[in-house]
Amino acid sequence: FNRLCERLRDANFDGAASAARATVLKGHRGPVTCVALCEPRGWVFSGSKDNGLLQHDAETGRRLRTLLPRWPSAAPEAIEDARANRRGVSDETEARAPGLAPRQAREAEILSCACSADGRLVAAAGADRLVHVWDLRTGTFAHSLRGHGGAVLALAFRDSARDADADDAEGDADDDEGFDGAAQLFSAGRDGGVKVWDAARGGYVETLFGHEAPVGSIDCGFDEAPVTGGHDRTCRAWKVRDGTHLVFRAPTDQGLGRSVDSVRRLDRERFVSGGDDGGL
Repeated sequence: FNRLCERLRDANFDGAASAARATVLKGHRGPVTCVALCEPRGWVFSGSKDNGLLQHDAETGRRLRTLLPRWPSAAPEAIEDARANRRGVSDETEARAPGLAPRQAREAEILSCACSADGRLVAAAGADRLVHVWDLRTGTFAHSLRGHGGAVLALAFRDSARDADADDAEGDADDDEGFDGAAQLFSAGRDGGVKVWDAARGGYVETLFGHEAPVGSIDCGFDEAPVTGGHDRTCRAWKVRDGTHLVFRAPTDQGLGRSVDSVRRLDRERFVSGGDDGGL
């Protein structure tokens, strides 16, 4: 943290001036649960308990697109079909309606979203247990990924841009030829599982087991090495290629907290976490 403070001082960071330039992004009718920044295109995506997923212009604050509509409107047909299939409900037994029934409203809440480092894909997930992916080059819906046994609480694309910067600095080799690192997506949820997906092709890759409670946070800044935080009071640093992971339990003055609610990789050797015990 001292290094971070030094970098902010060196950059002449002015917190008050930055706050004065803040842009307010409007459009949701319910609590906002997640945001994702698409740096290459200057876009911000926001998800909410009103079931909406909105796309904004970060510079002007203008709403550009509604990827998922707010309640009571139903989602696009492909997504509603995926939700019905997951519930085991056929089109014949569930009549379509112009609005979303109240009993389905909580199922459609958006709890997490993420954007790929190259600005090509955006993913959103939540209470419907599905991961929905859009292709931002065409602005079209691509896939609904099914596999979680509970609500999906966290998403993270592999940050291929940070991979490349680190490899250039260390002289490491790139990934295997043909591997699309920017499309590698990790999801974590209430079922305690961490799943790996090929978001570009809509394919399931594998599930990482280890957490003994819901997993509420995930980050993958480098390589195939995500970090997760769970309600089992642990952080886990995964090595997907090796099929192994390390378990971290941070002691505090009051003992261990009940959950780790946020994690972020700083570099290939360090990460930071925060939880309900108030500590970092």
